[in-house]
Amino acid sequence: MPSNILGIKDTVPRDDELKARTPIKSPALKRKKSTCPLSPEEAERKRELKEALEQRRAEKNSRIVVGIDFGTTFSGAAYGSTTKSWNDVVVISRWPGERNDILEKVPTRLAYGIENQSSTDKWGYDVGSGQNTCQWFKLLLDGALNKTDFDDPLLERSMGSSLMHLPEDKTAMEVASDFLSKLYCHVMDSIQQVIGRVAVEKTAIRFVVTTPATWSLAARQATREAAEDADIGSRDRDDIVMIDEPEAAAIYAIKSTMSAFDARPFLPNTCIMVVDMGGGTCDLSTYRLVRIDPLQIEEACVGQGGKCGGTWIDRNLNKLLEERFGRAFSELPLSKTGAGSRFMAAFESVKRNFSNEVDAEKVFELPLKMRKLDEDDPVVAASYDFDEDMVKITAADVEDMFEPVVTTTFDLVDKQLSRTKEAKMPPVRAMVLCGGVGSSPYVRHRFEKYIDENLKSKVELVSPQRPWSAIVRGAVIANLEKSPVSFRRCCDSIGFTVHQQFDPSKHNPADQFECPELGLRARNQMCWSVLRGEKVSTNLKKQVKCYLVIQDPEVVKEEHLVYQDVYACDKKLAPQRLDTSVRRIGRLKFDLTSLVKSEQNRIDNDTGEYPANFNFDVCLEMTLGSQKGTLELAAKSGRKRLGSVTIEYESDAAYNNGVKVSGK
Repeated sequence: MPSNILGIKDTVPRDDELKARTPIKSPALKRKKSTCPLSPEEAERKRELKEALEQRRAEKNSRIVVGIDFGTTFSGAAYGSTTKSWNDVVVISRWPGERNDILEKVPTRLAYGIENQSSTDKWGYDVGSGQNTCQWFKLLLDGALNKTDFDDPLLERSMGSSLMHLPEDKTAMEVASDFLSKLYCHVMDSIQQVIGRVAVEKTAIRFVVTTPATWSLAARQATREAAEDADIGSRDRDDIVMIDEPEAAAIYAIKSTMSAFDARPFLPNTCIMVVDMGGGTCDLSTYRLVRIDPLQIEEACVGQGGKCGGTWIDRNLNKLLEERFGRAFSELPLSKTGAGSRFMAAFESVKRNFSNEVDAEKVFELPLKMRKLDEDDPVVAASYDFDEDMVKITAADVEDMFEPVVTTTFDLVDKQLSRTKEAKMPPVRAMVLCGGVGSSPYVRHRFEKYIDENLKSKVELVSPQRPWSAIVRGAVIANLEKSPVSFRRCCDSIGFTVHQQFDPSKHNPADQFECPELGLRARNQMCWSVLRGEKVSTNLKKQVKCYLVIQDPEVVKEEHLVYQDVYACDKKLAPQRLDTSVRRIGRLKFDLTSLVKSEQNRIDNDTGEYPANFNFDVCLEMTLGSQKGTLELAAKSGRKRLGSVTIEYESDAAYNNGVKVSGK
């Protein structure tokens, strides 16, 4: 199976070739204007036809937009109509088995019946205490090799542990799909209760799935495939698009704040930074406000983030109790210490309501029965109530659990401010804090202090109304009409290794080889389709004109497959030759069976004399900024597609859990 077969077309097209490719513009046809005035009847008929046409257009464009915020710890959904205002967006707030006062979202957890001696699977609030539960599985979808400096160091340690439990016969993507299937059914039922079954059946629905801004291409593809496998967007006329979480939050924050208040924290030609502190990830993106009314924004610089969300706080709790209680805690079953347990429900309440005003010595009690504890150990005695079976932690302990999350986020803010300045963008004048952890009173206090001490109060801290649902609301608003985002920034340089005409003055001798068609060539040369930080508009297409050689063309095969690696680089200046700064993110698979067989049939029906090789001119077309949220690739010869192109993404063994993602 040949790999890395693309060669750059080194020859320059002749003038006659360029002329042939230039489209010829035909003269515009002039419409004849009627000089006779319309009669009243004709005028009325024309008006009726115009209204009927506008009505048909409105019906065609009318659809429901559903936002799905698929989160690590909690997920949410909202919906609106293209015939209504953005202010009419409804957040779903009733969930099966609800036993919690936090209703704008549902816990992202799933308890399979087969693991809990039950005939049915439970999800969300319906997962009871003591059940074997799948949680945090969203993080396993991002198996990218490019770990960031801002990831929780305890995360990889949790892989395969009870904290990130997966059934033996399930991959993370399958569990995600099962959860999304439950969420999808509930969303459809909720909308049907409001507008009726017939209206739902007749109306097209666009589903907008949110993803972290720093999600890898593999994770985006995995998220989309999980949604598709859950039957989301499967009805005729329904579709799925994707949106970055900070972008959705920015749109909602600006719209809602400007609508509700006369004060104007957002000004044209300034920048706003969105800090989305969620359950599993923390994402930062900075946008320049081009215009306020109508709203138009553009990404100011490359965003960044890491897997350093609220689950890091939970892992810090586990680490602390393992240190204090040893095996008495670590050997407890997941049903006692995992999501849905009384223990974690109590800690979730502590975490959510924790503030800077709490005395450091205040004690919080978490219900947890443990055996094999040494009552004479002073650490154990100070941390456990044996009469009530309660774990005792202090406010100082909780603050220590928050600390790495907060300080890591401040490091991200510092770096994002530097990137904005390097990009020669206007200054950041507003910071939008959102997400589950971003809703914490303690976190907001720390941000206010950070701004006072480091930014001299030149930045306004804004928490949008209902910050926990800001992302899912913004996801709907962004798709009710034309998106206000004019362009985004590419996080990495993306390209391919190709071979070029060998030049001893610039190529490494170790790279030279003999091409059967064009002679001496240099392999391992990088051809970057898009560069890091480059502006990416919606459905931006980038093309690389190449050729590929099929050897032994007369040999009959069932299929003709060739492969090409896809690479990325996060350096400011991507290298021209493959080196250690370049990472392989996946492999393209070209199915050229129909093309080769067609050429073989042509030769067999003509002279029967085969050339030494088949040499095909190829235009590799990459589509970025697609609303599908994934990288799209196609191989063409002229206007004809050369078979199918599939992307098989790389993944890290620590994150694998059977996750293998392919995109077409």
